[in-house]
Amino acid sequence: MYQKICNIENMTRSRSLSKGMLLIDIILAFALATAFVAILAGMSLSARTIYENADNRQNLLSTSTDYSVSTSSLGNLSDYAGTPLCSNDFIHHDVVGSFNWDHVKDGTTLDMGKLKITPMSLPMNRNIPFTDLQVRNGIAYISGDSATASDPDLFVFDFNNRLQPSLLSSIDTGPGISAISLSQNRIYASTFSTTGQLQIIRLDNPNSAGGPTSLVLETKYKLPLPLASTTPTIGSSIFFNKKIIYLGTNKWDGDELSIIDVNNPTSPLKLGGFETGSKIGKIMVQGTTVYLADADQYQLRTLNISNIYSPILNGTFSPSGWSRQEGSALFLSSSSLLFGRTAGGYDITTDHELFVFGTTSLLGQISSSSNRSVNIPGGVYGIIQDKFHTYITTKQFGKEFQIYDNRLSASTSLFLLLPGMPNIMTCDGNRIYVLSSSAPVMFEISYE
Repeated sequence: MYQKICNIENMTRSRSLSKGMLLIDIILAFALATAFVAILAGMSLSARTIYENADNRQNLLSTSTDYSVSTSSLGNLSDYAGTPLCSNDFIHHDVVGSFNWDHVKDGTTLDMGKLKITPMSLPMNRNIPFTDLQVRNGIAYISGDSATASDPDLFVFDFNNRLQPSLLSSIDTGPGISAISLSQNRIYASTFSTTGQLQIIRLDNPNSAGGPTSLVLETKYKLPLPLASTTPTIGSSIFFNKKIIYLGTNKWDGDELSIIDVNNPTSPLKLGGFETGSKIGKIMVQGTTVYLADADQYQLRTLNISNIYSPILNGTFSPSGWSRQEGSALFLSSSSLLFGRTAGGYDITTDHELFVFGTTSLLGQISSSSNRSVNIPGGVYGIIQDKFHTYITTKQFGKEFQIYDNRLSASTSLFLLLPGMPNIMTCDGNRIYVLSSSAPVMFEISYE
């Protein structure tokens, strides 16, 4: 080989020299091959590590409430998209249907096998209607809308002592708050106000041992009017994602969805919007897609925001009963979109209230053939899903908290009585929290 490459043709050389050169060729080729394999292995390992890290980070940051067993180890990542990071399995997947329903422990905790419902009385005015709830590491952030002008409309509670939660701070922002989104040291609030539909509230010392020490109203933002004569609207829903606010409003002559840059919290800037012609009840964002639960015929919409300045309608879903019912709940997992709506005053068994879509079905027109659904007579006001189960809150008496397997099979479902009408549901770590609409009580649901 060496002789041919070098164009050496000397047949008079001794046989021993040829053998020596051949041996050198073999050793050299083996050394080069070994080095090449080592380089490939190193590159493969490095690429795999980079891919896994990127994939893990993308899963954390691009999904609404992604699957993670702990928030404490992730720090501020859990707030990057304004949504909590919750457990991938709140209860063991084989325990549905096997609880003991009749045991009450210590008069405070309903103990069904290892599933526990713990009510926590909140030290506040019982006449203030709650509107939204966020929970982070034993601290609850609750918004309200009191009829009394002097009442606070945002509260922060420490409930690390379940038997005696304490009020850390509260603030009266003025008009009442319809929904909140929490990210790092700020709360973004949609308000019942025509003079400032978005409020930004700063949390002072949010990482102190006892939670934030005070709330400061940092900014009020009024949506620009399409015409000087247009009557302003009020805020109805909100979602924070990567320094962008997605603000929903009641129906008006402008955009019911506004996309607002809050990189500078003291100077928000509207980037774009979309007119639905109806009140937006819930908003979620994943990647370049916005999901809207609405109050009109198209009760579920998906928008493409690849160009954030000009959203494009991707798909719509118009289930039967839309003239009586409104979109009220959304949840995004890594593989599914769950959509809930109100009951509409009375139960028609063919007009279902809970729908589950595979996310791939949302790339185009949403059709009824691409989903699973269940009739929930009390409507659906909160949805959470883990790897095995779907959890909902409803105003169906005696069945206010319901658990299904992810096939929505009625044969394996559980219906739990909550001693108070549920209003809002959220999760944090391996616990689910439900806020009562009839009393200042929050329920903690856990499996231990």
